Amino acid sequence: EFVHDALDELVPAARARDLDPCLENIVSSYYDATTFSELLERYPDASMTFDTSHALLAGMEEPEMAEFCRAHADRIHHLHLVDTRGGDDEHLPVGMGRIDFETILDGLATVGWSGTATLEIGTEDYDTIALGKRHVDELLTEL
Repeated sequence: EFVHDALDELVPAARARDLDPCLENIVSSYYDATTFSELLERYPDASMTFDTSHALLAGMEEPEMAEFCRAHADRIHHLHLVDTRGGDDEHLPVGMGRIDFETILDGLATVGWSGTATLEIGTEDYDTIALGKRHVDELLTEL
């Protein structure tokens, strides 16, 4: 209930200030990727940040992520492209964990999605960050 109480105020306040309230799927017992459709339905004025690692950790496999992204492409305005080996939100660069990003990105490409994305990486090592970006660039050229 506290999630709804907060969003009942936050979403209209953001819109009144010409801001895009972009709700993120998190790993929790409230609204993870497997139940996020309910939150989007309840808040039609809100957008979404889709986090790949959070979705996997919530039990969503890549084909399900791709289908979710296709179904909600009009609401997903931002992506957190973050990899994990599973079990924990490790904030690994794309290509360093087990997530099949090609499947997910292909799901978005098939519906002509355009939006922004963040490489959400838990390091300050620029070479590691650059490697993750190269992996994303390679995937995007294949789509």
